[in-house]
Amino acid sequence: MNPSYEKSTFKIHLPSYLEFDDHVQISFKFEYKKGQTDKIIYSKAILSDRFGVEHSDEGHEHYFDVTKKMAQSMNISIHQDKKRIWMKNSRLQLMFLSETGEITNVVFAFGSDSKGKLLDVNYDTMRKEDEEVFIKAVSDRLSIVKQKSLDMDGDKLSEDAKNIDNDNIRVEDIPEMDTYLKALNAEKLYLMHEGGRKYKVTNGKLVSKAKGIFSYIFDLETELHISDDAPIDISTGLFRASGTVLMCEDFQIIVQLKSNIGERIGNALIRVEPWKLLEALQEKLRAGISLGKNKMASRIMKDGPKLATKESGKQIPKGHDAVIEKAMSEPICVVWGPPGTGKTHTMAELAINSINAGKTVLIVSHSNVSVDGVAKKIDELLRKNNQTAALKAGKILRYGYVRDEELNKNPYVNSFYYTVTKNPVLNEKLDKLQAEYDKLKHTKGLDNPRVIEIREDIGKIRSAIREQEQHYVSEASVVATTISKIVIDGIFDNKKYDVVMFDEVSMAYVLQVVCAVTFAREHFICVGDFMQLAPIAQSEKKDILCQDIFAYLGINRSGHVYYHPWLVMLNEQRRMHPQIAGFSNQYVYGGMLLNHPDTRTNRNEIVNAELFSKQAINLIDLSGCYCAASKNADNSRFNILSAMISFAIAVKTEKNVETVSIITPYAAQTRLVRAMELDYREHNDTQIRCATVHQFQGSESDVVIFDAVESYPSRKPGWLMGKDFNSIKRLINVAVTRAKGKLVTVANSKFWSNNYENTTHLFYRLISYLKDKGNTVRHEKDRTLEALVDELSLKGGPTFYLNANVYMDIFLKDIRSARGKIVISLPCGKLNPESESVICQLLAEKKQQGIQVLIKCNDYAALPDAWKKYTWGTNNAVFPLVMIDEKITWYGVPDASWKFKDGADEYNTVCPIVCRLDGKHTAELIRSLSDLEYRETDKGKKQLLPRPETPTDDPNGTGGLSEYVSKNIKCPDCKKPLRMTKGKSGKTILWCKECKKIHLLKPDDINHYMLIKHVKCPIHKCDMTAKVGKYGLYIKCDAGHNMKPEEI
Repeated sequence: MNPSYEKSTFKIHLPSYLEFDDHVQISFKFEYKKGQTDKIIYSKAILSDRFGVEHSDEGHEHYFDVTKKMAQSMNISIHQDKKRIWMKNSRLQLMFLSETGEITNVVFAFGSDSKGKLLDVNYDTMRKEDEEVFIKAVSDRLSIVKQKSLDMDGDKLSEDAKNIDNDNIRVEDIPEMDTYLKALNAEKLYLMHEGGRKYKVTNGKLVSKAKGIFSYIFDLETELHISDDAPIDISTGLFRASGTVLMCEDFQIIVQLKSNIGERIGNALIRVEPWKLLEALQEKLRAGISLGKNKMASRIMKDGPKLATKESGKQIPKGHDAVIEKAMSEPICVVWGPPGTGKTHTMAELAINSINAGKTVLIVSHSNVSVDGVAKKIDELLRKNNQTAALKAGKILRYGYVRDEELNKNPYVNSFYYTVTKNPVLNEKLDKLQAEYDKLKHTKGLDNPRVIEIREDIGKIRSAIREQEQHYVSEASVVATTISKIVIDGIFDNKKYDVVMFDEVSMAYVLQVVCAVTFAREHFICVGDFMQLAPIAQSEKKDILCQDIFAYLGINRSGHVYYHPWLVMLNEQRRMHPQIAGFSNQYVYGGMLLNHPDTRTNRNEIVNAELFSKQAINLIDLSGCYCAASKNADNSRFNILSAMISFAIAVKTEKNVETVSIITPYAAQTRLVRAMELDYREHNDTQIRCATVHQFQGSESDVVIFDAVESYPSRKPGWLMGKDFNSIKRLINVAVTRAKGKLVTVANSKFWSNNYENTTHLFYRLISYLKDKGNTVRHEKDRTLEALVDELSLKGGPTFYLNANVYMDIFLKDIRSARGKIVISLPCGKLNPESESVICQLLAEKKQQGIQVLIKCNDYAALPDAWKKYTWGTNNAVFPLVMIDEKITWYGVPDASWKFKDGADEYNTVCPIVCRLDGKHTAELIRSLSDLEYRETDKGKKQLLPRPETPTDDPNGTGGLSEYVSKNIKCPDCKKPLRMTKGKSGKTILWCKECKKIHLLKPDDINHYMLIKHVKCPIHKCDMTAKVGKYGLYIKCDAGHNMKPEEI
């Protein structure tokens, strides 16, 4: 035995193995020794198990690139031949061939664990058959390198041309193709150079640090889906760092950085490369589409528009049977499926029919949600029909990022879980990790060091089985994934499927549809609804890219529907109660949408449930309340009062139905509701869902609460709800039609009628429809709004009050209990004289105790004099808020004459709703969204600090905090200047030389000095704050660095 590589030109890192049901996967790394130039190939492996039974792997030769200096990874699979492979106490022989004619045999032993131990390295001379194997492997490698070189030359030409025109794509025959390709390139360049590449993240926190890796969690300002392990760069203004994404979900992202950027980061910019997907699409189109050869792609681009007609949409074939017949008998079929008409069920049925006929199927979509939906439906129907054999054999696989929690744990359909179940050890470990992760996520949130460890462990499992997962996917009969996945994942290269189906096709670029077509052999079926959400683009070419396939084919022209020979319609909806469907049928589908007879009765249980029993459509009209709306730094809008009311309605309702969801147009509002949900889950259980309209397309819920958000003091709605009416129609249509049995819309109807009365704006029409045909809860006339609010308080969630006599004692008790900071935002200065003096006196007492009291007001001149000495004037006190110790939030206090202005008109608050919520996640998000601790003046934005009661002039002082103290702070007894020094304990004190008395330095005085002198942290260059803690006075910067007063 010679366990040494001394005479070898290479070495093998110790191998490891994973056991699956039908094979063993062995992984190792090959590394050339320095200076070696001999070409080496892997030839075969012989595995002798503990009983001496031999198993081999032949015919999978691999060439190791001699130019690579780093170790090269390799996985080999040794399949069982009827008998199980017993790995413990087994031996593995790896055979390598060299161009010198030498065979190197490397032998390892496996003991009780999965790591091998080197036993022997021996040598032999190649025989003729070995030489043939070597020559073939090297020749195959050279042909691959040559092809890649040709591809790279093509890339250079394309880059020089700055577009994708080339001879492979016959753009001269199809001018539209040239137009779309150039628009796609313009979008890519825009994302690279103009926008879309940087995203603002907030509330950063260092969660863990280990082995030189620093894990941070941030809140996302917008919806962002970035794959695990994606490379990112982050900038805080002072620091830049690079790293990777550990996870990205629920408006939060966890990144692992190579350097420390501080313990706390208020704001940062994260840089990703979204243009990479468009670049990959360009590559796929360039490599995969020769329109002369790909007849189906040519028909879509070339013939499709020519077949457009001026015939009425009434001529379109309709019904489930018509769809099934057309889809399976014609090469190209376009299915128009309005909400609830069974698009997902029909696609699942088509997939099952196809696999029963021995055909392979690829299902793609723009979104993970819709792909999950089709995969789940196929699983459901196969189980219902007792066809589980195909599931157990891994013939139907969902590949990629699974967002549906139920599907994520499906051991047959989820390709990752299916692969893991083949390894019992990993399967047990993953189940435990996933259960622990789910519990932490729902009860503690993601900012937990254990979450980092769990995600890292899951990532290791995923990496270990990735190659085997791809093998199962390549062998599956039905594969469901996103269009992005088939563009970027190499396992789809040169792959063809008998049937290709594209779901939610209205959200896809035309070129993404063309890309999907190139994977089809016999049938291409695209399914969607052009009255739902459209593609999204940002460049100057967005008008071209935002045109979906229905518009390109001439089916939808300016909202009017025309017959096309490829088109068929699903026209009978089974999801919605007729009153819900009636709105979309009247204002969106022109009467073409029919209700299945069962919808008149099968939603009665939901309709009859509380809240709003026996009412399918409801309007919660917040007119008359101070339901202020604002926007965050990313221009996403939020409304604190409507979020609290929507959340409380959802929790109260879910006790009586299976699913309740809150839908809102804006990401900021979604984040706010989810923060409330997280706080509520610390002591309670809830399964409500909250998502933006875009996120929720393709989903449904028993009860939907549609929170419209928009309100005063903004005079006009935001971009999503106030842009062109056609886009608004699509968005409102999606929101309304997610509801199966009950729709609850929360809105300020006064705001909408003032802006859109007598127009065709679809949300204004929805409000009118609800008032006319549904249940309206309002203050005006019958005061049903007050009756509802009385029912909404939640233990562990929002508590609502309508009477100051009820909440005032609780409010004052919260103020008295403050231990660190009280922040107050006042839109109006006319405070109720019956209560303001009591509150002000209590705030003064808390300041004397060293508690930070920060107050800002939009109407400083109208404030009582006693309040003015604690308050700063500002322009950004949108919400009436009091926040205590960054945990307890009061909305609507102190009592005041809150009112909205709309030009010359004023709207007084006639239904003053006060709400209290005890939750750190909600408080933290409100602080971030509303810039609660910043004030805005004509001179710009400044940090909100306590207003000092000491003189504010310090024109020329340059001697630091000590000199400021001696000039501005007087002894309260003799009125002589105080001097800053150190006491016997080493703590900073103020000493009166005249009285010989000691006084304490107040945080307010330090904070005022740092404000007027623009003092920043000398290390992180960020703001600092003085506070009183358990051990006395301390100063801390936003990044977590501590300083002493004498260092200022």
